[in-house]
Amino acid sequence: MNARGIVLVGFTLVLTVSCDYKATTVLKSSCGPAERRITIVVSDDGAGGYKLEPATPDIVYICKGKKARWTVINNTRRAEVESVVIDSFESDDKTEHEPFEGGPAAQRFKFERVHSSLEQQAKSRESRLPPNKTEVNYKYKITVTIATVLVPLTQDPRIIIGN
Repeated sequence: MNARGIVLVGFTLVLTVSCDYKATTVLKSSCGPAERRITIVVSDDGAGGYKLEPATPDIVYICKGKKARWTVINNTRRAEVESVVIDSFESDDKTEHEPFEGGPAAQRFKFERVHSSLEQQAKSRESRLPPNKTEVNYKYKITVTIATVLVPLTQDPRIIIGN
C-alpha cells in the first residue's frame, strides 16, 4: 500500500467515526462554558411539508449554575414558523419540573415568527439542583407551529443538570 492509500484509509476511518458519532454522548468531565448551546432546526421535508430536525445535541449535560441557550433556525424555503415553545420539563422520577432558577414561569421559552432563513435565540436562567440530589435527568418538549401545517411538530429531547 502506498502513502496515498494509507491516507485514504485513514481519512475513511476518521470520516466513518465522525459520521457515526452522535450528539447523544454526554460528556461530564468538565462543566465547560457558562452556556450550553442547543440548536433546533425546522426544514423542508422534500415532499412539500416540513420536519423538525433532532435537537443538537439531543442530550445536554449542564452543571449547576450554568445556563442553556436555545437557537431556533428556520431552514425552510418559504414557511414562517409561527411559534416554537420549549416547556414541560419533567424529571425521570416525575418529581421535578424546574431545572432553572426563577420558578414555573422561567421554565418556558417561546419564539415567535421565525422567518425563513433566519434564527432566534433564548437563554435560560442558571440551572439548579434540588436539595440532596447530585444529578437530575429531565425530558422536555419542543413544539413547533407552522401556519400551513395542522398538526404541530414535536420532540422530546433531554437535559441533565448535575454537579
